[in-house]
Amino acid sequence: MTKTPYVGAIAALALALTVTFAGAATATPIYTVDAWIGNLKADHTGGTNANNVLPSPAVDAHFTIAGPIDWITSRGTNLVRDFLTKDGAVALPAIGGYTSPSAHYATLASFLAASMSAGGDAYSAFFHITGTYGSATSYAGSIRHDDGASLYIDNGATQIFGHAPETSAITDSFVLPAGSHNFDLYYVEGNGAPSVLKINFPSNVVATPEPAALALFGTGLLGLGLVRRRRRRHA
Repeated sequence: MTKTPYVGAIAALALALTVTFAGAATATPIYTVDAWIGNLKADHTGGTNANNVLPSPAVDAHFTIAGPIDWITSRGTNLVRDFLTKDGAVALPAIGGYTSPSAHYATLASFLAASMSAGGDAYSAFFHITGTYGSATSYAGSIRHDDGASLYIDNGATQIFGHAPETSAITDSFVLPAGSHNFDLYYVEGNGAPSVLKINFPSNVVATPEPAALALFGTGLLGLGLVRRRRRRHA
């Protein structure tokens, strides 16, 4: 039986989306980032602790960023741009899908020009970094951070490591379980420069899919299921 055009199109879309999500796993690691800059003592239950409780105001900056997380700045201004470009010494990583739900930083340029923290935590920055990874075996990783960081997998079900309180730059180690897992990395930058965040993580990290992309992917899979059903019915 000849398939109707729209069914064929949905099936093609499902296949394309499957290839897109699967192919991304072998590309440059890409992380999804939500960031807040403000008075964490007032709008964050944990104060300036990097725990898994997000600040209450709307997200100031939402984006994806490609490449390994090796961020550091010692500049007195402690700007976001200097942090993401390792003290301004390298080109800015590829940043995509930038939005500012809070409208505090309407453009990517304005967010990059923002100062992340000041002495005494008059204002601080909170980063929530997410994605998924896959590993055939357990993976021994490390993270160097200042001012606190913590890591969870499987939608917060398992804490992999936690050092939430503010601190000078230190290195923590962790072991990720084998298999495919999503993760949540929390990091706080407080009390002025320097800022340090460097994580040794699997290279096949994929950014957390946006809800719209997941919905589209689900529609494609549904369409593919309908095609198979019709084939069985008319076999």
